[in-house]
Amino acid sequence: MVGALMLALALAGAPQDTLRSTLAVPPPATLDLATFTRIVRARHPVARQARLARRVAGAELQMARGVFWDPVANVMWDRKTFGNIAYYDYVVAGVKVMTPLGIDLKLGYERTSPDGVFFNPDRRTPASGLLVAGVTVPLARGILTDPRRTAVTVRSELRNAAEADRLAIVNKLLLAAVKDYSAWYEAERRRAVADTGIVLAEFRLEAVRQRVGAGDAAAIDTVEARLELERRRVQELEAGAAANTARLAVSQYLWDDDGAPLELAADARPDLGPLEGSRLDAATVDVLLARVLRQHPDILKARAKLRQAEAERRLARSELLPDASLEAAALGDDATTGLSGGWPSVGNNYKLGLSAKTSLLLIKERGKFDATRFKTEIAQLELSIISREVRLAVLAALYDVGAFESILARQRAAAFLSRELRDAEVRRFEAGESTLFLVNIRDRALLDETLKVVAFEAKLAAARAALAFALGEPGDEPER
Repeated sequence: MVGALMLALALAGAPQDTLRSTLAVPPPATLDLATFTRIVRARHPVARQARLARRVAGAELQMARGVFWDPVANVMWDRKTFGNIAYYDYVVAGVKVMTPLGIDLKLGYERTSPDGVFFNPDRRTPASGLLVAGVTVPLARGILTDPRRTAVTVRSELRNAAEADRLAIVNKLLLAAVKDYSAWYEAERRRAVADTGIVLAEFRLEAVRQRVGAGDAAAIDTVEARLELERRRVQELEAGAAANTARLAVSQYLWDDDGAPLELAADARPDLGPLEGSRLDAATVDVLLARVLRQHPDILKARAKLRQAEAERRLARSELLPDASLEAAALGDDATTGLSGGWPSVGNNYKLGLSAKTSLLLIKERGKFDATRFKTEIAQLELSIISREVRLAVLAALYDVGAFESILARQRAAAFLSRELRDAEVRRFEAGESTLFLVNIRDRALLDETLKVVAFEAKLAAARAALAFALGEPGDEPER
């Protein structure tokens, strides 16, 4: 159902090689809307930039996640010798792994040379060195969240916001492209109608000349016929100039796979495809509104900002607690087997440490928490505003589509009736019961009604593009 509503964009199905590198459109020299939108979405530099921005956000998220489960190795060697006396010789090496739970895992090796004279007694180790395996566990601040986990959450939401931005950028690009394409379609159809008018006027002029030569019409009728022909030639020139300008406007959206700009061939013609779509009913509207509130790019971006604010608020709340942590490590050397058996088989071979600190008045922490709380409320209000704006935009676009569908149907009926009147006037003229002036009046009326049909066809296509933009869907395409 939704695909029918957005038929004007025709986002799938047409081959992408309809335009050659030289932009010579194959016979019948037609660039249909489906192919046009696919080329714009795949090749336009703005769409390419949007895809690259999404990759940048993904890489930055990987940077933030890299702090977890990525072992960090460190080695320190510290030796002091003076006056042929070895003061100390320390070797400390280890590997640290930080987990998403806030617990750090450590595995290390310590060795103090027994030849040292002035080393700290608490750093004494067996001659072969000492193996250390332990953990660091947060006790208050950092249990639920910490700066590392908050950074990952923020980066993750930044990636979601970047994806929403990509969709919004491509949607906006496609909306502008389809509107320009619709203008090109209208201009080319106007030129075709003008060409048809010239053919009719030339035929009438020749017929009047024959009738004047046969004495069946007054000579002044040739002046009337020539005047009408000149009018229509002027209209054809104006329509041709407008069509060329519109074609160039469409060309600005066309690029090849290498990023080089392309230009439409002079003989290229537009094709909107079928304009008839499924009629909207209340159930369909409700489904569309429910879905757009879940997946519209602007709403997705606002939700990402809200989740970022909530993550920062949780971090600020955790910082109101004391900064306390417990560090426990099992120790072992060649003479013990405690490490292979795990805790607590190490017996008395362990290290324990407890550290804690906190601000007494929590002035900074309370200020930060209040700021993040207010930012969260601002983000919630922004989400409410954007949701309402998106909903109203969809309703307005749905109304426009429905209105133009009805208008187009009635205008086609009006054009059909105008053709019947023109044909009847021609029969009367051929029977000698009418004048060329009246025939021309009926001709003009038919051409005007036909031009209105063309204009409303273009407006309906643009309205469907606006609906697709309001729904936030045309730019949603898998990564190439």
